[in-house]
Formats: sequence, C-alpha cells, structure tokens
Amino acid sequence: MDELGGSVMIGKIGCVSATLVGIALSATAQSVQFERISNDRLLVPSPVDEKIEVVDGDTLWIGIHQIRLYGIDALESKQGCEITGESRTYCASGASEFLRTFTENKDFRCEIYVRDGENKPWVRYGRYVASCYVGDMDVNMQIVRNGWAYADRYHGKLFVEAEQTARREGKGIFATKHQTPWDWRKSQRDDGCTCE
Repeated sequence: MDELGGSVMIGKIGCVSATLVGIALSATAQSVQFERISNDRLLVPSPVDEKIEVVDGDTLWIGIHQIRLYGIDALESKQGCEITGESRTYCASGASEFLRTFTENKDFRCEIYVRDGENKPWVRYGRYVASCYVGDMDVNMQIVRNGWAYADRYHGKLFVEAEQTARREGKGIFATKHQTPWDWRKSQRDDGCTCE
C-alpha cells in the first residue's frame, strides 16, 4: 500500500489507503474492490464477480478474503443448544441463514475498518474486520437485533441495546439455552483462550 494513497494491486484486489472510517469492499456477484473512504459515508458499491460464502453468523468469504463482522459474536458453527429440553446441534445455522439472505442482495457491500493510527485494513485472526450493509441497512445490527448474535464484549458497544431487546423478546438464539460463544470457544481449547 502506498503511503500517499496510491493503489497497489494484489491479484484481483486493489488496495487503496483509507481515512477515518475504513475501506469499502463491495460484494454483489461481480468483482471485489477496496475503495477510498473520505468521510463517515460509504461510497456507492461497485459490482463484484467474486463468490460470497457464509461461514457462520459473523464470518463470510468474499472471493479469497475472509470477513469478520464488526461488533458481533454469533454462536460457532459446531456449537449446540437446548430448545425446550431437547438438545440441538444446529443452533448456529439460524444466524448463517439470516446473514445469507443479505449476501444474496445485489446491493450487499462491506466496509473494512482501519485501526486507529494505522493506514491499513484491520485484520483480526486472519480476517478483515467489517460492517456490512444492504443499502443503508446495517446488516451487523440486524443480526443482533433479530437475536442471532451477541454484541461483541470488546468492540460491540453500539449493539448492546439491540442485544438486550432481542433477549427480552426471546428472538433467535435467545429462545434457546446455550453457552455464550466466548465460553464455548474457551471450553474447546486446552489453553483457555476465547479466541475467535
């Protein structure tokens, strides 16, 4: 990446430096591109030709790039739950299906963040951290609001109220008995890390 804002091509991906908010990654079914953000508003998305694959309720692939949805923490793919006393193994699939409905929209796009003081995309556990949108609708917020994910305990302060509402209304995973994603991850690791 050029420090003066020039582009560096990496295969089919053009990385352009960003200011303030992040870098927009458009994903509609034609080609993945990073675009300059000059203020708090996203640029109009470009068509993309890369395949979008939903991994789970907070992770997806756009072409060869893995995206982690900012501020939310969904159940892990292999994580089970209990619904009215009956054990289920597919509780995380509701979040995946909910996210998939958005990625099928032609106006789906993701905004990749930069870390404060850095001039490069924010990457967490090998995934670009992003907020995704369909038009003006915040997909990350919709996932939490509909009960398919928790507000991330470190980066999801904007989503806490939506999580509390989903809990009160018993939406999505909040209609089940389950471990939080971070407790489940910790139980699966020998070193006790709650890593994603």
